[in-house]
Amino acid sequence: MHIIPLKTISLISSNVPDSTEQEWTQEATYSMGEKVKVTTTFPHKEYESVLDNNTDNAPGSKIGWKELGATNRLAMFDTYVSSQTQNPDSIVVEIDSGKCNVLSLFRLDAKSVTLETIYKGSVIETQSFNLRATRSRTFSDYAFGAVAYKRAISTSIKIRAFSSVRITISKIGGIAKCGHVGVGRQEFIGKSEWGFDAGITDFSIVDENQWGQIYLDPGDYADTIDFPVEVKTKAISRLKNRLTDLRATPIVVQGNNSDTDHEILIVYGYIRDFRITGKGPVNSKCSLDIRGLT
Repeated sequence: MHIIPLKTISLISSNVPDSTEQEWTQEATYSMGEKVKVTTTFPHKEYESVLDNNTDNAPGSKIGWKELGATNRLAMFDTYVSSQTQNPDSIVVEIDSGKCNVLSLFRLDAKSVTLETIYKGSVIETQSFNLRATRSRTFSDYAFGAVAYKRAISTSIKIRAFSSVRITISKIGGIAKCGHVGVGRQEFIGKSEWGFDAGITDFSIVDENQWGQIYLDPGDYADTIDFPVEVKTKAISRLKNRLTDLRATPIVVQGNNSDTDHEILIVYGYIRDFRITGKGPVNSKCSLDIRGLT
């Protein structure tokens, strides 16, 4: 198992068009429902005025404005996975990857991903991923069954002091989507053991009236997973300090060992809780409770 603290994203290029909303200015007066963008922070965000004659109220101050979230071009770089960057056929972005050796993508809606690591102007590594997750077991499955695709990947990339990665997310003939991209340098924790407990926290609305009729409104969800990990006893003090340092911090957890490759064990979220249990002078146990970000 590895944890991957994430580097602050530096966007070099993108094929996704920028927001066409007007830039907010202090001098202008805005009507209710009028939308603006703010590009002085990263990612850029959009806001909607909730007042008429809206003047001198800066977006983000919670007075006069409703935050709509990151612009479509930069939604994949905010701290959420539900806000997806979307673009017809493909999303092609290049980001700084200096001193990083892992790249992760979450809440994908695509058929393939290509990663090109660039160093000193040349591509030094190319990786291609077919995201199809299902294999047909019968002719009926092949002809009529629904095709499932992976929604998350996490992979090693070549590490250099000064490098970048060009990411191509493809869904030819459809709308390619990506909820989050993270790049960082992995840190080994220990060996994941069987017995992990995975699921979701569901934010859907389920409302039953007095006649027993149920109203269902699907909402967002957050992945949850509790990892049992075998760790070296000689490293438990350092491990405790490191996990403490990463509290309330978005990270990627890669729960696969070298002999497994399960998408369910790749999580973008934060450490909700951890417990280290001393089992002996050589090996100990760590329970790592991860709550995914929506």
